[in-house]
Amino acid sequence: MFPILWEYLFYFYFVIAWNEKKSHHLYCPMECNKERCYNRPRGPTQCYKLEQIGRNIETICEPFINEHNGTCRPDFHHCAIAEPERNKKYSIYATDDVHFVPSQFVTIKGYNLHECLQFLVVKKNSTCGPMTIEKNLMESEEILKEPVLSKVLYNEILFENIKISTPGEYNICLAQFYQDPEKDDILSENSSNKYKKKKKNDMKVLGIDTIGTLYVLPLHEKQKTG
Repeated sequence: MFPILWEYLFYFYFVIAWNEKKSHHLYCPMECNKERCYNRPRGPTQCYKLEQIGRNIETICEPFINEHNGTCRPDFHHCAIAEPERNKKYSIYATDDVHFVPSQFVTIKGYNLHECLQFLVVKKNSTCGPMTIEKNLMESEEILKEPVLSKVLYNEILFENIKISTPGEYNICLAQFYQDPEKDDILSENSSNKYKKKKKNDMKVLGIDTIGTLYVLPLHEKQKTG
């Protein structure tokens, strides 16, 4: 999902707001597939590199050099990087405070999808990247009227409760986080796009990327077809 440049972790002083109804330690798989590791590590590993051994290119796996901030050695990459489908188009209807609109959702297919993925919506002329991550997060917060809920299914992730008041064309981005194993209460269900400042080491961002287009249709178009 993310270019090698993004393998470096980016700090951002925020924490996803608490979902009071249901909270748990997020399931965010980070480990490499041992069967694909040429060096056959005995314990869990989260980083890999490709190395030529004889005539073959083999996968060498090793653990984080720092588990608390999810850091791999400079010549290694993270194993569990999400791979969502790209360049897909999605549509929902605009919502307001007057008309009732049922809960709307977007389903994104792909591989390695998990609970540490955050759904972001930015303006049409904005793109998401490591150098603009703070801008992307704050812009998404302004666009989305309420927290977005997520549900991980088989090879797809469902983002629910998407409410946007202004019709138009937007870009969809996904941000992938790493949760410190000792910080059990940082995230809950990846369920909010409201950000608050927090200690620097609470959460790390492994990557952020633009993956698709979201069309927000005027509500009157729904009423015509309803």
